[in-house]
Amino acid sequence: MIPMLLVEAWQFILAHPERFLTALWTHIALSASALGIAIAVAVPAGVWIAHTRRAALIAINAANIGRTLPSLAILALMMPLLGTGFAPALFALTLLALPPILINTCTAI
Repeated sequence: MIPMLLVEAWQFILAHPERFLTALWTHIALSASALGIAIAVAVPAGVWIAHTRRAALIAINAANIGRTLPSLAILALMMPLLGTGFAPALFALTLLALPPILINTCTAI
């Protein structure tokens, strides 16, 4: 049996396709932008620090500390500076994507 909430969500999508597609495109653009920025920053940094054990240890430990920050806390801290909307969400998602990319790049090298 399909939960009623899913049925109502599907009915809303069928009733408002333009609104759904706009929100979907915004979501895809936000996710892709955050991932692109994180890759552009973390991969070169991971390659650079992988050659020095001390730098790798410090960077990986700092990245692991960064992984413990909740996304809503980051978003709440950025709202007074960046307002609401795309910019603070992009900042929070980019910050959350950096540690795993940095750690895995450093480990791979």
